[in-house]
Amino acid sequence: MTFSSPILDVAIGMIFIYLSMSLICSVINELIEAKLKNRATDLEKGIRGLFAEQDVGRSKQKADEGAAEEDPKQKADKAAADQRDKAAIVRQLYAHPLVNGLFQGGYDAKPIVRSSYWRSTKLPSYIPNKNFAGALLDIIVNPSESTSSSVVTIETLRSAVTKVENPIVKRALNSFLAAAGNDIDKVRASVEAWFDSSMERVAGWYKRRTQWILLILGLAFAIVLNVNTLTVAQRLWTDPVVRSAIADQASAKVKAGLGDSRTTKERIKANVETLEDIGLPMGWSQKFSDMYGVKDTCKIGDWVYPLLKALFGWVLTAWAVSFGAPFWFDLLNKFLTIRSTVKPQDKAPAPATPAPPATSVQISGPTVPGPGSFRPNEWAKGEPQEGML
Repeated sequence: MTFSSPILDVAIGMIFIYLSMSLICSVINELIEAKLKNRATDLEKGIRGLFAEQDVGRSKQKADEGAAEEDPKQKADKAAADQRDKAAIVRQLYAHPLVNGLFQGGYDAKPIVRSSYWRSTKLPSYIPNKNFAGALLDIIVNPSESTSSSVVTIETLRSAVTKVENPIVKRALNSFLAAAGNDIDKVRASVEAWFDSSMERVAGWYKRRTQWILLILGLAFAIVLNVNTLTVAQRLWTDPVVRSAIADQASAKVKAGLGDSRTTKERIKANVETLEDIGLPMGWSQKFSDMYGVKDTCKIGDWVYPLLKALFGWVLTAWAVSFGAPFWFDLLNKFLTIRSTVKPQDKAPAPATPAPPATSVQISGPTVPGPGSFRPNEWAKGEPQEGML
């Protein structure tokens, strides 16, 4: 049985609008990520931070900039920096077969600055923790390719750690060895957990940047498509026919899920058409003055309130889009579950029928009460499905 409430249907309608807008912006964000591979840059930055080697590649950058003639002290400092740069663990890690096999080409170390996120990269966007742990332990035990390779065991690792110059890595491995005893598998597991904990911070960087991108894209599309939260909510509240139709469309969308095998262009076009055909005051089929009730005068004061109303409504839409499509899909699923399972109390409850008097039967002992009236409790429980984009 369906529970129809104006407030609930308005909420479902607004969530459906936000979901459609989020899907459009998410597709654009996917195109940006595929081109720039910012997640790979975040991963490289996280690994450098894990090893405290953020300045790797800076000496090469200064040399490429064509600095003026250096004095002997500057040359000595540069030579020392070059030596540290070549011995950097992050450089050896990306050159190791367990990691280098995940991307094409070599590793060109450069300082990671804000402009780095506007450059495309060939580095991997994801490194399995087992590959990271295997590569790191092998680098520690076999730091030079020219020497014969040694098997990574507790004994060889203990001996090699004493020669590690990186204080962060040396301290971390010593703590892992102390906790593992003589079990090399426990050391590997500790290195994997160390890497995973660092990657949680990297995931936070990516998520925050994605939210900012979605906010900017949401504001741009809110203006281009004129998706104003205030005017849309007002129309939904005053038009029960449109409200009910959108609720039905939202239900069909949840049943279809977020998975979509169409091309990027087709996905964007389909979601834009959904917004255009939904029957709400969106788009620019009319002039701004007609849509927002601006008087046909040239006074600046007549434009202030409509402009502020439009801007505030667009910003609200953009802010909602920044939460992402999976968030709105899950929320829409929950609201539709409530709408389809809650029983409305439109009618006054009928007076309860008095229970028949209890009877008793004498069985050569204490009195046993007979069966009375029994009324089962009615209840319903919804299990919303979770969607992934």
